[in-house]
Amino acid sequence: MASHFLPTTPPPRMLSPSSSSSPKLPERTPRPSFSLGASLSTSSLSAHAAGSFAAPFSGLETRPASLAPHSPSPSPSRAKRSVVTMGLRRRIPSVPTVVKRSGKPFNKFEHSPPDLDSYYFQYRIVFLTAPLLPTTIEMIMQELLFLAYEDLEQPIHMYINSTGTVEEDYCFGREHEAFAILDHMRCLGPPVFTLCVGHAWGEAALILASGVKGHRTALPSSTIMIREPMDEIGGQASNVEGYRKELQLIKQAMVEVFAERTGKTKEQIETDIRRPKYFSASEAVEYGLIDKVLSNARVEIGKGAVAKGTPSTSGI
Repeated sequence: MASHFLPTTPPPRMLSPSSSSSPKLPERTPRPSFSLGASLSTSSLSAHAAGSFAAPFSGLETRPASLAPHSPSPSPSRAKRSVVTMGLRRRIPSVPTVVKRSGKPFNKFEHSPPDLDSYYFQYRIVFLTAPLLPTTIEMIMQELLFLAYEDLEQPIHMYINSTGTVEEDYCFGREHEAFAILDHMRCLGPPVFTLCVGHAWGEAALILASGVKGHRTALPSSTIMIREPMDEIGGQASNVEGYRKELQLIKQAMVEVFAERTGKTKEQIETDIRRPKYFSASEAVEYGLIDKVLSNARVEIGKGAVAKGTPSTSGI
């Protein structure tokens, strides 16, 4: 009687149960795979439901009822699997490549796209479109040296769109690198034509004004700003005093360059750079930072015809 309350021992598991004793599991229907131009087979939709059902599904749409293929109704004894055709609506873009033939570039959908930096570099165009970090300065100096080695007579075109040593209110303090670019521009043989294509602030404005006079240009919507050198000074008192003296020397050097390039007196330059002073393109011409504002000087005749011999933006 006492053994009735004891737990019974479960029967041992068999590693290979016989097929006769094990219950049969229902077969799993494999999931359909969606592919371009493929068809989705399903046993849950009838032919009529498949033709009338149309709804977006992960970028795919079923075939509308007007285009659904006619199929006979399945017999009750043997259900026939209906087919729902899925189509993928996606546009695959083509990348145009600039190919030169007979001296004229044109778009052609062949080959891989070129390296645009190298494409412009062969036309002696140098881009200063980043804050004045050491890596940026090193790249600019290498490009100037290489172009001077290739040809000492042909001008170098420098496109400037830089915030100088400041980016998002953070000061890098790289005024020395800016003067390294100025020394390369002065000492190398080829003349350097400068063009502001967006904004030139601080040390970038100094580089813009240091181009060859008569070829310092800007686009109409450009913004130019001059200011004193900036640095985030920290550390012990002796270090702070040394940084302060160095900043004063850099400030005097910037004042001398701006006074030479603009024709203003040093006293006026010192007064103007005490706070950031912004110029539009036309105001920069009046101040002497640049020489002219570029504009499209081509004359259109009729519908898109351009007169021969008319000047264009060749100063770019």
